[in-house]
Amino acid sequence: MVTLWLFGSISQSLITSAHSNQANARKVWLNIHSIFYDDQEATAMQYEIELRKIQMGDLTVLAYCEKVKKLVDLLEDLGEKVKDRNILTYALNSLHQKFESVG
Repeated sequence: MVTLWLFGSISQSLITSAHSNQANARKVWLNIHSIFYDDQEATAMQYEIELRKIQMGDLTVLAYCEKVKKLVDLLEDLGEKVKDRNILTYALNSLHQKFESVG
């Protein structure tokens, strides 16, 4: 019954990925879980690279800081704690020269 409920809750393409010949409800659940969480590490690495390479460009200081904060929030949602000093370093390194006094 639980296996049928799980299959009724996901798309057809996920059913194909989650199903196995001798799948009980737990095995199906673990297969579904791995589909969504196996790439968590790769996603975190991608956000971290983006944070390290962030550029201010034509953004205002406020928009730039919000962009930095959004990346930090995305990382923390994935369970990756970003140290405050690293956030500050990434943000100040790419701050436009005309805002040097703000830094």
